[in-house]
Amino acid sequence: MSKTAPLVLALLLLLVSGSVSADEWKMATEAYRNEDYTAALSIWQRLAEEGDRDAQYAVGVIHYKGQGVRKELETALEWFQKAADHGHPDAMFNLGVAAWEGKGLPKSYATAVKWWKKAAAKGDPASQYNLGLAYSLGKGAEQDDDKAQALLTSAANSGHADARRALPALQNRIATRSTPSAGVGTSETQTENKVTASTTTASEPSKSNVANTHATETATADDAQHYTAGIISAETASLRIAPKHSATVFDTLTLGTPIKIVSATDDWAQVDVPAGSLAWVFGKYVKGNADRATIRGVGVRARSKPGTGVSSTVITKLKAGERVRVIETAGKWKLIATSIKTWVRTSDFEVLDAPTKSWQARWASASQSRIEDSKRSPQPSAKTAPVADKLDNDKTGQKPRAALVRSPSSEVLGTARSNAPILAFITRGTPVRVLSERGAYVSVQIPNGLAVWVYGKLIKDMGKIAVVNTPNVRARSMPSTGADSRVLGQLRKGQKISIISRQGEWTRLRALDSVAGWMRRDQLDILDTVTAEWTEKWSRARASIRR
Repeated sequence: MSKTAPLVLALLLLLVSGSVSADEWKMATEAYRNEDYTAALSIWQRLAEEGDRDAQYAVGVIHYKGQGVRKELETALEWFQKAADHGHPDAMFNLGVAAWEGKGLPKSYATAVKWWKKAAAKGDPASQYNLGLAYSLGKGAEQDDDKAQALLTSAANSGHADARRALPALQNRIATRSTPSAGVGTSETQTENKVTASTTTASEPSKSNVANTHATETATADDAQHYTAGIISAETASLRIAPKHSATVFDTLTLGTPIKIVSATDDWAQVDVPAGSLAWVFGKYVKGNADRATIRGVGVRARSKPGTGVSSTVITKLKAGERVRVIETAGKWKLIATSIKTWVRTSDFEVLDAPTKSWQARWASASQSRIEDSKRSPQPSAKTAPVADKLDNDKTGQKPRAALVRSPSSEVLGTARSNAPILAFITRGTPVRVLSERGAYVSVQIPNGLAVWVYGKLIKDMGKIAVVNTPNVRARSMPSTGADSRVLGQLRKGQKISIISRQGEWTRLRALDSVAGWMRRDQLDILDTVTAEWTEKWSRARASIRR
């Protein structure tokens, strides 16, 4: 039996052991293969109770699968725990998956990371794979594509098929992160995948068995001693004005957002967030400009949006004379950064050992993004709009449909096949445009576009920008015309498109609208109409590229 990839646990049962009698182990193995689970369990149970880690793992498998006994996840995890405590890498892997999914164990990315780090250090390819994707996701660990690449490469070199498939998309992101259109999927920290093992698509993941930090990466900021660096590890985390569930939600932080932890209890932490606590105030109640503004008036309402409509909620009331910083003016309203204390549940973030340089860079980037997002706060508008008003017809005259990714993470593929080259990873909530359907797959365009290869003689290379100089240039998934290089679309003559990299006679370009990839239909929620949420997400993703 080899590693498989169920939704909860990936199980390995290579029924061999070097720590007990070969004859006993052979008897148990043969009984198991003959489906005499009672006989197999009687041997493994005794050996397990004597402390043999392979037998402990085998007993865990039998209870997990319910073979000859009642199927009990709790009992299985108890035996996996004992085997893991004795250094069994596959038991460690399973405990990590259980913690990541919250199946049988409290949901904790940090715990999953702990187990995968231990198993990866022992050379377990599935754990290296999950761990590498955790770094790529920035989920349960500080996002680090270089460490992710090292781990996925190690897993791929050990024969892990999914690591080999995932590497090109990750390497593409690394190659493009310094360009204006950097990113695979919809943000710099995306690449979320199903927590699985070795025979399906990608695995969701966590921290690393690679050295945690380099000495040169550790930040030396003066204020480091006044806070603890952290990263939001939940899909979304509510930022509240008091440490209780009934308190008003000030804002919502997304996966990967850096935070500064000022103080904490068991359940709640007071935090500072990038750009500070942002709110809108009617302009006449703000005296002064920029960094020297103060609030005038008693009980001035701070709002979530610049207006008094139903979509603009009152977050809190400000005191007269309170100092604020003016970020932006929109008509009669001012966007301000206040000194409001905000709180996040401790279960929604992971604590870092130190504020590294990459964490500081993310803090600066997130500060700018939060300010820009607040500036773009929309006024109340209609909840939905007809698809035809928001999405242009494609070249066949058909109207694309709006959709949102429903899976925690999904692969964008080069063709409508499960083993096709992976072009990008996108996460839950990402807006996509559905162009057509083919069986269980749909053709889609994603907001960040796709990296494609074009034969260099068909374009005019202008440094960072290329101009297509030939009609109907084929955009390919690989830098070749071989069978493994799929045509993803065509570029029109005169089209300007950003250059990512070059390889021999081929050039890699970032194509936003000219090409399409493929996704499984069941990973999407296809909308009847284009909602305001979809439009805002699509526009925000496109704006992030242009910045």
